[in-house]
Amino acid sequence: MSYDLYFYKKKNMVLTEQAVSDYLNKTLLFNNSDFSKQWDYENPETGVYFLIDWNEPNTDKDDIEIWDSFSEFEYLNFSFSINFCRPNYFGMEIFPIIEKMADDLDLYLLNSQKGSEEEMPQKFAKGYLQDQWIRQNDQISVSNFEKFELKFMPPDKSTAMWWYNLHRQEIENGLTEDIFVPRFFIHKYQRRQ
Repeated sequence: MSYDLYFYKKKNMVLTEQAVSDYLNKTLLFNNSDFSKQWDYENPETGVYFLIDWNEPNTDKDDIEIWDSFSEFEYLNFSFSINFCRPNYFGMEIFPIIEKMADDLDLYLLNSQKGSEEEMPQKFAKGYLQDQWIRQNDQISVSNFEKFELKFMPPDKSTAMWWYNLHRQEIENGLTEDIFVPRFFIHKYQRRQ
C-alpha cells in the first residue's frame, strides 16, 4: 500500500524529463539508488524514505488514456511513492521536499488519492498533501494494526524524537567543544519466559 503522485507540466512549458532528472541529482539528499532512473531518498539520521521513479513513456492505449489524456498537461513520466503504516513524521520530512520540487520546477501533480474530487494535475496548497497522507496513514495503520503487528508510540514523542534526530548534526556542530551528540534509537525489549 502506497501513496502515489505523478508529475506533470503545462504543455507549453519547455521543461524536459532530463531537466527533472538533473534537478533530482543535484538537490535530492540521501539518494541511495543504484539505478539512474530512480531516486531512493533514505535519511540515515531519521530513517525516513521515499521513492521517485522515472518511468518509461506510456505505449499502451489504456495507459495513455489514463495518464496522457489531459488537454493542458503533459505527463513527465516521473512518479513519487511513500508507503503507509509509517510514523507521521515521514510525511513531515517528505512533503516539504516534494512541495519545493513542484515549486522550483513549476510542476503540477496528479493525486490519485483524491477520490471523488476531479482528478487532474494541479497545484496543491502548502501542507495539503502532507495532511492528506497523515490522515490516510492513520486510517490504514489503525485498520491494519493487528494484521501487520504494528507498534505504537504517541505522536508527540515520535515527532520530538524525529525532530531531534533530524537536527542532531546541527546541534553537534553548534557546540564549542568537540562533544558527540548521540542519536535516538528505538529498541523493543521482550522478556524471556
